[in-house]
Parts: sequence; structure tokens; C-alpha cells
Amino acid sequence: MKSKIKIFFLVPSLIGGGAEKALMNVLDLLNYDDYEITVCSVLKKGVYVDKLPREVTFLYLLKNEQLLKILFKLHQSFDFLLPINFLLRRKLNGLFFDFGICFLDGITTELLHAGNYFGRKYTWVHSCYRSYSNFSKFYSSPRYVERLKKNRYGGLDGIVFVSQDAKSEFLELFGSFPNMPVVYNPILPNRILYLSKSEKDIDIENGKNFVFISIGSLIPVKNHELLIEAAKNLMILDLKFTILILGSGYLEIFLKEKIEDYKLENHVKFIGFTENPYKFIHKANVFVMTSKSEALPTAMLEAMVLGKPVITTNVTGSREIVGMGKFGLLTDETAVSLSKVMRDLIENENLYYHFKEKSLLRAKDFTDERFLTSFTALLCNADTPN
Repeated sequence: MKSKIKIFFLVPSLIGGGAEKALMNVLDLLNYDDYEITVCSVLKKGVYVDKLPREVTFLYLLKNEQLLKILFKLHQSFDFLLPINFLLRRKLNGLFFDFGICFLDGITTELLHAGNYFGRKYTWVHSCYRSYSNFSKFYSSPRYVERLKKNRYGGLDGIVFVSQDAKSEFLELFGSFPNMPVVYNPILPNRILYLSKSEKDIDIENGKNFVFISIGSLIPVKNHELLIEAAKNLMILDLKFTILILGSGYLEIFLKEKIEDYKLENHVKFIGFTENPYKFIHKANVFVMTSKSEALPTAMLEAMVLGKPVITTNVTGSREIVGMGKFGLLTDETAVSLSKVMRDLIENENLYYHFKEKSLLRAKDFTDERFLTSFTALLCNADTPN
């Protein structure tokens, strides 16, 4: 009987973000007859902590979020990661894994270098580091970039990117390293289709209004304010429409106040975070993404699986998925441009059905089989299909 391949997945936390959801999809796809999986969350936090497959061993390093922030700040300023390294070494004492994979690149990646616990080490890049200001403001320092090239990325056996755009921006900042494949995240199309047909009925006025849906955390990079500004333009035109916003975040109060100021309460609805967004996507007409930056917009791909036409701002990651306008509609980051494209889909039935077909066609490029082929090739050190 062949021995199982031991894989150690390392993440900062298990909150409900895109990277964490992608990891859950990976764990659902893997065959546990072949793999022995451990997931280690630096911080014991997130909606997915209690949803890991029963075959997975779960570890964590800290429960105190404030302490972790202090430790990460010390590292960022003084290159001091010793306390967290100590916690990891204590957890892994006597253990060895064939692969150590940091599934969300960042400071956490450097923990892979804490000791000789991994046969091979990889990190997974889920962001575009030049166009996303949260990252680019740090990477503007040449000294900091050189430090990362040496201490974070040096010594890795591979750096995996979730899109070509993410890889291109990384290359601009850090240059080339050995083994840099692009592996699109799995989205589990069959599960999406199944969950979209939830028995629970959802009343979103689909029979009366044209329904747009947007999914993403309520944080600046997702740019929901732009969608609200576009909604104001559509209301002035007296169009019958509803916009559903799924997600949570610290901008929720600000965005709701804006909706009240514009008297959009009858048009824009906040659903909050939901574990099954697919039943809402199924009822909607069009998916809208207004992000300032994306690496691989998973929610957009999930909407395409359900045959929803896509509108997206012309930003990294998103434009790659829509093929620069071939598979979805691109808009500038202005309310005038966005509201025009939204109006076009409300009023032009041929355009609407054209992009329904294009979404279904594009979704075929993101099968479970394609991910598993790429993942297996990565572990076997073979050429990874892009």
C-alpha cells in the first residue's frame, strides 16, 4: 500500500474571503486516499474553522488577534518574526511534510522557512501587488522589496499565481524565480449548480424588476460606492431595477447612509455574508463587479457557471476573465460608464442573451479536472498547464 502524500496548508486565518474559500474548494476536491492534509491557521478565526473536512487535521498558532497584529507589525518594521516562528516550531515538533504550502502569500509565507519541516515549499499569490494599493504602498521601498526577495521568496520551490495578471505584476516588482506557474482556483461548478436550486424561496422582485447582484466584502478595494452612484443614475431614468449586495465589512454603515441620502432604499438591498450566495445569483439577471483590483474574481466565475452576464470594471484579473470584453462587458470606473452598461442590458434583450451564452462558454475553462491536473503537475514538479 502506497504511503499518502503529506501536505501542510498554512493560512493567516479562515475568514470568508476569496482565498480562504478557494482553499476550502481545494480541500473538497482532494482525494484523501492519496493525501494526508493538515491546515494551520496562524489566527484561530473565521467562518471556515468549523467547516473543514473531517479528514483534515487542524492546527492554529494564536487566538489573540491584537497580539498577532503587533507581532506582524514588528516583523514588517524590524524583520522580527521569531515569536511566531517559535509557535510554529512548537506545533510541528517531530513532524515532517512532503509539501508546505502557504495558500495566501504574505508575511505568513516566511513561516515556511522556520525549520526543516517541509520537503518542498510553495506560496500562492492571490493578489495583484502593483494595482492593489494595500500592497503597492509597502512595495514602493526598494529596500523592503530586496528583503522580501531574499527572506520570503528565496528558497521556495515554487510561487503559484491565480491569474496571469497577478503573475505579471509580481514579475514587475520582484523579478523571476524558478517555477512560477499560473493555476486558476477551483470553483466546483457542480456544487454551485446544486446549491443554486435551494428549496428556500427568495423574493427579490425578479418578476417585476431587473436584478443586478454584486458579491464582495464591504471594503474600499471592492468599490461598492461606484455601484451606488450608478444606481442613482438609473433611478433618475425611472428604470425598474434592484441591486443586491452580498458581503460584510467595515464600510457597511457608510454605504447604507449613502443609499439613504440618495433615497435608493427601494432599489439597493444589503444581504450580508451568506454561505450560499448561489441561490441569490440564480434569481438575479446580471452580475456586477466594481473592484479597483482583482487577481482572480471567484464570485464572477461562479456567476458565469450559472449563466449570468457579467459587468466588470476594466481592472487586472477581471479583464482577464472576461477576455477584454469577449466574455463580459467592461466599464470604466465612473458612474456614468457603469450605469450606461447596466441600462444597455436592461433594455437590449439581444445583448443580454449574447452575454449569457458567453458566460457559460467561459465557465468551461474552469473545471475541477483542470485544477486537479495543474495541482498534480505542481506536486510532481512537471510543467503545469496554464
